Formats: sequence, structure tokens, C-alpha cells
Amino acid sequence: MSESMSVSEPTVWKPPRAISVLLPEIASRIAAGEVVERPASVVKELVENALDAGATQISVILEDGGKQLIQVSDNGAGMGAEELWIAVQRHATSKICTADDLFSISTYGFRGEALPSIASVSEFEILTRREQDTSAARILIKGGIVTDEGAASAPAGTTVRVARLFENTPARLKFLKSSQTELQRSLDFVQRLALARPDVAFSVRHATQESFVHPGGDDVTALVSVFGRHIARELIPISVEATLRVRAYLAPPTRTRPNRTQQFIFVNGRPIGSRTLSHAVDEAYHGLLPHGRFPIAVVLIDIAPDLVDVNVHPRKAEVKFVREHEAHSVVFHALRDGLVAQGLVPRIAPAPVGVQAQQHAPRFEFEAGPAALSTSADRAAVSIYAPAESAAAPAPTAESAAVSEETVPFLDQRLDVGTIRILGQIANTYIVAETREGMAIIDQHVAHERVLYERFRRRSTENPVQMLAVPVSLELSRREALVMMERLKELRELGFVLEEFGPDTVLMRGAPAGIPPARLEPTLRDIASELVELAVEKKMLSPREAVVTSAACKAAVKAGDKMSEPEIRSLLEQLMECENPYVCPHGRPIIVKLDHLSLEKIFQR
Repeated sequence: MSESMSVSEPTVWKPPRAISVLLPEIASRIAAGEVVERPASVVKELVENALDAGATQISVILEDGGKQLIQVSDNGAGMGAEELWIAVQRHATSKICTADDLFSISTYGFRGEALPSIASVSEFEILTRREQDTSAARILIKGGIVTDEGAASAPAGTTVRVARLFENTPARLKFLKSSQTELQRSLDFVQRLALARPDVAFSVRHATQESFVHPGGDDVTALVSVFGRHIARELIPISVEATLRVRAYLAPPTRTRPNRTQQFIFVNGRPIGSRTLSHAVDEAYHGLLPHGRFPIAVVLIDIAPDLVDVNVHPRKAEVKFVREHEAHSVVFHALRDGLVAQGLVPRIAPAPVGVQAQQHAPRFEFEAGPAALSTSADRAAVSIYAPAESAAAPAPTAESAAVSEETVPFLDQRLDVGTIRILGQIANTYIVAETREGMAIIDQHVAHERVLYERFRRRSTENPVQMLAVPVSLELSRREALVMMERLKELRELGFVLEEFGPDTVLMRGAPAGIPPARLEPTLRDIASELVELAVEKKMLSPREAVVTSAACKAAVKAGDKMSEPEIRSLLEQLMECENPYVCPHGRPIIVKLDHLSLEKIFQR
């Protein structure tokens, strides 16, 4: 044991102190911990209060990601002076009166903890006026203590100003992330509310920059504000009335993301997280998407308030259905049937005439619909046949388990590409080659990912750039555009020549050499989506490493891509030149090698 290490003393039991009621300032800070986790938590509570007050226009102003200032203004009903004084007391609310009201909640807020909790960990000011009042009421609270109050001048509505969040609780302050990360979390919530309440106008300004604007209108307007016109025009509307009402806007399976950052689920207008409903969305797309890809989806559910409990989470971020299974079933069938109606789901068709049923299973076809898929992968799926019955797999035995254990592949040397014989591809995903020692199976995607990763990690002067004869214009969501602009330096070092072309549009004038032209746009869109996720989740990667890893993965050849023998050989030659040709940047194996002895053991020769 090194001298720098020490062993903590064992805990010695001590008699407890006498039971007493906590001081108000301590109790309020404990309560704040349940409601106020970060600036986005404050934005959430204040914007929800504005909606409950009937606001049709809500503006949010942030400084330093919300750490220095959060200001939310609305044109809602406002409050009188007496109401304002009560509103900043703990457990004060106008939304529930009896215990029974908890089982039929139709408002966003109802706990009566938000305002006093926020006021206890910040410098907190409210300025509010009702339409019928001649003057506004104002109250200023610092660290939970009222320091000033009185009449003021202001338009009808309410403005709440929260300055220096967590200044009096430095332990909480140090856990906040960068300004950009905190901004992204606030933007995410406001954009979700814009989708839930498209009739309300929202704006978010960070420092001097307009980060998000939704002018108010209908569902289509909100979809354009959040996703941009390029994606919004592809979304498929679905509406089903059952035991609960389901409205949804779904992207076709050709428009996917590497994560769930663009999946939005709402219950009675409340943005929520629900494993039950997320699983229903995944199941609706089951069999249509490549592994690790997720659809863009907006799902809005309306249900009787007494059939759902919104009081199961301190921040009201989750809900619980009285009949979880039924909710899952209704949502799954609504989305799946909607995709089928658009010709986006393979259906079972009868076997060809003259072919006996025992010889072939039913074939899978895509229905011809207004939004039928037209990619080569989809067309290939039409003519796939499978045996009518699959032979039962033998039960594993101790002997077979031992064989499997002995034949675990291990690559102890690099492939000699000059001497191997390329046999082809399996499912256009795995490259199979005969070697002097036996055989090798290579995952083409992760192989190319490793090649690009090591190329991108070199100095920018070593990364060749292909300038585009016609620049590519990409319309992104506001969050994606902001993150891309913040990472322009790192992207340019990789070979992406980008420039801002409007608030939500990026112009690509050049790209890393080697990326097929058809893949340039989807690659950059995937990079943008992943960078948003990295900003929100704050994964432990440097900005450059995050861009390099994302770009390599998104630009690499995909599973399902057909490759010619020269392309395969070129890929393997580049792979063998890599510093580490054995695992991809995410740690997945690239090559599996089976020597002659291993093959003989597998077949018990």
C-alpha cells in the first residue's frame, strides 16, 4: 500500500440527536433538491406555470446556460399582490384542493413547491399583473428570504427572473455542466413543449443569440420549428381513437437516427419518459430498421386523467398508467397500422402459384403505398424466402460446450492481404476470406470505421479533402445547427468544409476524401444528431474525440452495403496499415479468425 493511501476509520455508532423540526431555510433547500436539479429544471417549472396561467406567448432568456440568469416572461393571467405573496410559500397551489384531485390532474404543475424551492437557491424576482389591475406586484427573494416587495409597472402577465442559481449552495453548483450542455437541456424541454402546445409561441434567447423560435400555430408549424422543413415534410401523420387517443408523426424507416434524441412522447400534453411507450415505438418499427438505429417520432397521447398517475416522479418526468399493458398495445397497433397503411411494413403474401406450401414459406412483400420505400435494401427484402419449418436446434451438451470454448477465435497476427482469397460477403455485412491458416471473417462496417478513425485522428494536413462541385445545403434542427457551429473547428480538421447558411442551415462545400457522394448528407446529419446527444448526456469524450469517433462511425460503409472484390481488398489493405486493426473505436471486434484445427474441431473431424 502506498504512503499516499489511507484507511478510513471504522464508523463508530453515536446516539442520535433529539428529534426536532428542521429550520425553514434547511427544509426549503432539501425540497429544492427534489425539484431543481439544473437550469433546465427551473425553465421547466416556470414555463409550465406560464402555460397553466393561459399564456399564448412565452419567452425565455438565458445567460451562461442559465447559471447566471434565467428569465421567463409570459402574457398569461398574472397574479394580484395577495396571490403573489401566497404563491412563494411552500405547498401553495391553485390546481388541487382535495386528495381526490390528485387522481384527475389536468395541469402541468400542481405540487406547489417550484417557486419557493427555486427562490431558496437563487436571487429570485417575480413581476406580475392581472389584466384588470392598474399596477403590477413585485417580490424579491434572496436565498429564501424576502428582501423587497411592492407595486411596480409592467404589462399584463408574469416575468420571473432567477439569477445566480445555486450561488448559496456551491456543492450543487460544481455539478453543473458547461454552458452549452445546460443550454441544450433547456432547449430540449422548450422544444418538447412546442410540440405538445403548438398553439403557443415560444422563444429562447441565449446571451445575444436567438436559439429557438416557434411562432405559434398548428402541429405542422411546430414540427418545422423543431425539426426543420427537410424532415418535417417527410413525417407521416397518424391518428387513432381507442380507449385512449393516439396522434403521431412518424419518419419513414429510411430516415433514422443513431439515438433517441428525436423521439418525443407526450401524455395529455406533458412531455414524459416511459419505458412502456418507448418500447411500443421500437416494436412498431421492429424489422424495418438496422440494428442500433432509431426512428424520428412524435407521439401524443390523450387519456382520461383518472387513468394515468402523473404524481409518481418528483419532477413529473414520468407517468404510470392504470392499465400499462393496454396502453402499450394501443400505441403499438396505432403506429404499426399507420406504417402498414403507408406501405412501410412488409406483409406476408401467399406462396407463388404451383409451389407446394411445404417447399416455401410465405414471402414478404412491401405494399405499394403513397410512401412506399424504394431503397435497394427494401427491394431485396421482397424476394426473400425462408424454410417453412426450421429444424430444432440440438440441446447443448457438455461436449459441445467444450468445443465452443476451445474454438473461441483469437487473432494473433495481421492478415497477409496479398495471399488471402476473398470468398465474398455474408448478408452484405461480413467479408469472408480464405487464409493460409484457415479462414477470416471481417465486419465490413467496423473495419472501415477503424480505418477512418485513425485517418481522422491524424493532423488536418494529412486528411485529404474533396471539394464539391455543387455545395450541399443541410437544413437542421436549431439544436443540431447550434452544436455544429460550435464544433466547426473540429469538423474542418477532419475535412468537412462547412459554413453557416442561415440560422438552421449548414452549407457543406467539401468533405473528407473517400466518403461516397450519396453518403455525405446522411453522414453529416448523423454526426449532428450524435453531437447533440453528447452535449446533452455529457459523455466523457473531448470535443475533438467526440467528433472523430462520430464521423468515423457515420461515414463508414454500412452493414448491408454490397462491395466488389477490389473494394474489399482495398479496405483490408487499409485496415492492415492501421495501428490497431483488431477492434473498432467503440471496442467491437473487427476480425474473427478460425484456423484449420478450429474448423476440424467444430465439425468433429
